[in-house]
Amino acid sequence: MTLPSPGTRVRIGPGEWQAWPGHDGHTPHTLDIVSAHQSHDPKYAWVYGHGIDCSWESSDCTQPWCFEILVRVDVLTAAAAQPAPDTPADAPAAQVPGAPLSTPGQMARGHDGHRPR
Repeated sequence: MTLPSPGTRVRIGPGEWQAWPGHDGHTPHTLDIVSAHQSHDPKYAWVYGHGIDCSWESSDCTQPWCFEILVRVDVLTAAAAQPAPDTPADAPAAQVPGAPLSTPGQMARGHDGHRPR
């Protein structure tokens, strides 16, 4: 089993995750993975991560992770197999001295100063 590396962005849909064993999630989420670990069920792995809103400049997220959920291994394996883009489509434009860090519609830097992948 190949699990995604920290910083991998994964999109999970309804039925692809569980809040706890046996209780399927019903909403879609996009997460930046902090860590992923095997679980007791070989079909699922524990994922610790942040929602993409944690990377917004206005966010004051200081937690090591905001999500602790079980995600289907096939979804994680597909995310791990994706090549890392050279420049994400939602990467901020080059900064101009004195310009704000982000404008509406651009992804701001995370609370640690790094742009999530």
